[in-house]
Amino acid sequence: MDFDITVLMARQTVKSRIRKKPGPKPTGKGEPVLVRLQPDLLKPLDHWIADQPTPKPSRPDAVRKALTDWLIGLGMLPIEPSSDHQISESADMAGRTLDALADPSASLDDRAQRKRQLVKGPKELRDRQSAKGMHKR
Repeated sequence: MDFDITVLMARQTVKSRIRKKPGPKPTGKGEPVLVRLQPDLLKPLDHWIADQPTPKPSRPDAVRKALTDWLIGLGMLPIEPSSDHQISESADMAGRTLDALADPSASLDDRAQRKRQLVKGPKELRDRQSAKGMHKR
């Protein structure tokens, strides 16, 4: 006796999760701008990126940083406020550097006065920053 047995089974769906490669951090919603850079600008940009600590910024991040710094320097963009800890650390580092560079022949009072003037910055810059509503560092 010959028997033909047909077994009907439900079709199995195999779901494979395709992992996306990690990309750059999202920069928020903004308008994309395509900029073509010639080798005379690209080479120093790549050199600057290579000099940065790990994790190294991408080219778009480096261009955003350069543009932000330039606009802050022109006074067209406000300085981003730093945390109190960052401000304190920066002031301490500046103070230690100024102490190391101080003129040893000057009196302690003269050195302290010079240090205060350097840390505060020139009056013209402070006035300009306060007039534009910029954060003082």
